[in-house]
Amino acid sequence: MAVYSCGHLNYFYKSTKIMWLTTRNRWLLVLGLVLGAYLNVQAQYGHRPLSELDLLRVWYPAYKPTSADIQTTYVPQPNAYLDLDDLLKKAESTVKIEALVISGDVLRKGGLQRLGRLPHVRVLTVNGLTAPFADSLFAAITGWTTLERLVIDVSQADLTRSQTAQPVTLPGTMQRFPKLNELRIRGNGLNWEPSIQALAGVKTLRRLEVDHWQPVSRKLPSLAPLQQLQALKVMGQGWQVDAETVRGLKGLTELAFQNAQVDTTTFEAAVNKLTGLVKLEISNSQSLQRLALSGLKSLKILGLYQNPVLTVDAATLAHLPNLEQLYIQNAQSVDLSTLCSASRLHVLNIGGNGTAIRLPDCLGTLTQLNELRLENIKLDRLPASIGSLRQLQKLNLTNCSLDSLPATMGQLASLQDLLVMGNRLRQMPFITNLKELRQLNVSGNQLTSLPDAIDRLTQLSTLNVDQNQLTQLPAGITRLSRLRSLVISGNQIRNLPDDLGKLRKLQTLSIGSNQLTVLPNSIGQLDSLHNLWIGKNPLRALPASLVRLKNLAILHINGTEITALPADIGSLRQLTNLTIEGVPLTELPASICDLTNLRGLAISGTKVRLLPDNIGALSKLQYASLHNNELIALPNSIGQWQDVTNLHLAQNRFEGLPNGIGRLTKLTSLVISGKEKTTEGMTGGLQQLPDSLEHCTRLNYLSIQNQPQLDAGDVFRKAARMPQLFNLDITNCNISQLPDLPWKEVPWLSLNVSFNLLTELPVGLLEAPRLQRIAARENRLPEPLNRDFPSRDALRVALIEAGTLPMSAIAKPNRQVSNTYQQMAGQKAARRDWEGAMSDLQKAIDYMPDTTVSLPYAQRAEMHFFRKAYQEALADFDQAIRYAPNLKWQKLADSSFANLMLAQFWQRKSAVLGVTGKYDEALSGINQAAKLLPTSANGQLAAIIQIDRGRYLTLKNKLADADSSYRKAIQAYEKLPYAEPPVRLTIVELNLLTGQYDRAQRAIAAIPADRLQGGFATLKEYLQSCLLVLKGDQAGQKATEQLTTYLAKHPAPIYGWSFDLFDNWLNRTKLPTEKVTALRQLTEATKERLAKPQ
Repeated sequence: MAVYSCGHLNYFYKSTKIMWLTTRNRWLLVLGLVLGAYLNVQAQYGHRPLSELDLLRVWYPAYKPTSADIQTTYVPQPNAYLDLDDLLKKAESTVKIEALVISGDVLRKGGLQRLGRLPHVRVLTVNGLTAPFADSLFAAITGWTTLERLVIDVSQADLTRSQTAQPVTLPGTMQRFPKLNELRIRGNGLNWEPSIQALAGVKTLRRLEVDHWQPVSRKLPSLAPLQQLQALKVMGQGWQVDAETVRGLKGLTELAFQNAQVDTTTFEAAVNKLTGLVKLEISNSQSLQRLALSGLKSLKILGLYQNPVLTVDAATLAHLPNLEQLYIQNAQSVDLSTLCSASRLHVLNIGGNGTAIRLPDCLGTLTQLNELRLENIKLDRLPASIGSLRQLQKLNLTNCSLDSLPATMGQLASLQDLLVMGNRLRQMPFITNLKELRQLNVSGNQLTSLPDAIDRLTQLSTLNVDQNQLTQLPAGITRLSRLRSLVISGNQIRNLPDDLGKLRKLQTLSIGSNQLTVLPNSIGQLDSLHNLWIGKNPLRALPASLVRLKNLAILHINGTEITALPADIGSLRQLTNLTIEGVPLTELPASICDLTNLRGLAISGTKVRLLPDNIGALSKLQYASLHNNELIALPNSIGQWQDVTNLHLAQNRFEGLPNGIGRLTKLTSLVISGKEKTTEGMTGGLQQLPDSLEHCTRLNYLSIQNQPQLDAGDVFRKAARMPQLFNLDITNCNISQLPDLPWKEVPWLSLNVSFNLLTELPVGLLEAPRLQRIAARENRLPEPLNRDFPSRDALRVALIEAGTLPMSAIAKPNRQVSNTYQQMAGQKAARRDWEGAMSDLQKAIDYMPDTTVSLPYAQRAEMHFFRKAYQEALADFDQAIRYAPNLKWQKLADSSFANLMLAQFWQRKSAVLGVTGKYDEALSGINQAAKLLPTSANGQLAAIIQIDRGRYLTLKNKLADADSSYRKAIQAYEKLPYAEPPVRLTIVELNLLTGQYDRAQRAIAAIPADRLQGGFATLKEYLQSCLLVLKGDQAGQKATEQLTTYLAKHPAPIYGWSFDLFDNWLNRTKLPTEKVTALRQLTEATKERLAKPQ
């Protein structure tokens, strides 16, 4: 793929490797991550809680998988409907349809008038709504008198993707929904002005959310007609927000912006006129620099999250007398000097990336504060007045660089939660005065002891002292009768109290990474204990009383010197998860088979060679991980593990598997590997798979590794007969050839035969109907075949290159084959095999259809340009330009994509012309690029074109016109929803070139300090020095001396930066001679840090 210049910066993209998960696990993982993140945000930032509408049962169209591996395993959810007929049948039975999702497929099938027969719908979500279906949809649901929330996705009609698509217009009949309270609009495919007028008639509308995440941005129209709105939320990097967006919305009580582009200069004044605002949230804004809130006397909740260039200064908080909750996360800087004017504050939550913050001494006057949360910031101290916060219940001081806490904290009589993790605290004597304390977490400090009188904390239920320097626990700890969780891992504790068993309510005990040699016998009296973590202690035995823990569900033992488990460990009948790792066991007690409630079993890093014969009695087991042991066989009784889905047997010494494995009918993943990497001539290990394995019909992943005598014919033939085996991995098994198979019948999607002894790959692989990925690296194959292939087309090309297939085996044109040759060319270019790269690109051109052939031409042109073969580069760019009008965006009849690519090709051709000194032609070409660039194009390309135009105008001594182009480039860059440090530095440079020094200073200040590493930091220092000289704030000699000193201390190289814009400007500027001389000296000194070409 061609690499295009960003102004005078070059960007290179790195590929990432994605771990393939089973379909079910992928969905569970995604669901878990989404739900977890959502709940975390809600809990941390106090967002609007779930409403009754959020809890309704949602009916949605049945998903119809197209992928082969999903089709065979997918089971529709019970609240899915096949079509509208099916939905209506459900509604006519006993089902009450209150929340409904309609997809684009449902819309296209027609018959929408039948939706009128659903009288109870309160929430409707319409995905993929387009103009042709909007009228019929709204006509059908006009009679829905119960509708309260409407969610419309109009992203498929986004005009930035297709000029021929018509936007959706909301009809005037919207006012016939008498209960419609909330509207959410996703995408940019709405005809806004008439739709806003239609919504003005919906007098019950109180909440509006607009969501636009496409990279092409547009201004959000004025919402002034919606005077009835009480809550507005604008989300997505695609929206530009200014004063007109919210002007006149005096009824608003809640306002939120997430990722939107906020115009700092106009937005502040407009917001201050919304005097009824109770809640204001602004998050992930890359443009908001300051926010003085002087008119929001009613504001109770202010949330400023992840705004990296925002300066929260004294003016932000000075005039908020009714503020109750304040959340500030990751702002550039925070000044709390006026905080105490918010005398009604209940919650103060501030977090950052090591930002230095000073708490005002008057903090103690905020007497209504009940939650104080300060995380990941640098505090020099806590003011002593904190002791006056008598209503404070929750105090979190995580990672605040504190080495002490004021003694006055002992006066916090209402404090229930104290979290001071990740500081440098050595003692906390005052904590024994906190009589209401429920939770105490001091992990990650430097405590050497806990107070002897800790038993005065009679309400304490959670104590975490992980990762400190404790050598013992105070005797009083066993008198904490309400304690439910005790974590003391990561210390130097040698003994636990003999009367530990007094903690009868203890449910979780973690004692890992200490110096314990024995455990007290009283541990068996912890009859409420549910979780026990014993690890990394020099324990040689477990106490016999351990087996009396009748409620123990999770037992984790790792990194100890225990050589045997208690003989009657099977008495722990409630145990559901048992983990034994890195323990020198040689055998397992027979009673382990009595743990009949066990769901998870993980045994690794032991010397166990055999499992008890009756291990199959663990019939409720769902996963078993037995890796990195000395196992040579498994008992046949494992066939009783009917619920096991994952069986992990890596790094053992198996010589065979039992036939009983075939009874694991739910097994989806089986991994088997030996202990050592095989070499040619090695013997031993697994040779064949049991015939019964073919009965594991749900098996979709089979991995066999490090088996030097594996019978490839046996394994591959059995694997070919497993209908759901989609991923087959046979690596490092000394396989010299793949057997003849009925390739047209194999079910595999992915085949990995890397690290073997293969000398050829069968052409039959191309006939496998589902095969998508083939890995064959590190074999004895011809070079074209000795690698991984992302598709069968890539393999087909490699077989041709290896001489196994004739060129005539592929008919022209073939886009997939062409893409493969392009990828191969890129790989060869990375190895500086230019001859091979050019040969592959010629084949890519030969096979590519005319509709996309401009792309390989452009890629080859870039390679010629890189190699300074300028005439060849120009010829190929001409071809790319010739064929570019044939390009289409997907299947849409849209010329904007072709114009976008044409603009890029002209820009790159102009770059070649400029390098060769043909400035008139270069300027003509860049003007053509500017003319062709669609207005909806990404701002970065627009900026690049204007920078190049300014460069060529400067070289022609048209400095005023060049200045104009540079200013347009600045405007284009500043519209980007997110700008990387190189772009931000370029904005600074352009402001210097155009004499906008104050703007340059603001641009420097807006660069997040944590993003400036290595050479970027050096460039920032250089540009700052140039700015001081240009403004006259520093003499040239002084600036040069300071920069020279900085460079001596910071030797990091600078990558991807060119000084040609600055040099060209210096050669022609009319600045005083002394300033030009100083700027040259600064520039030449910084150039010494440029990375030398390899």
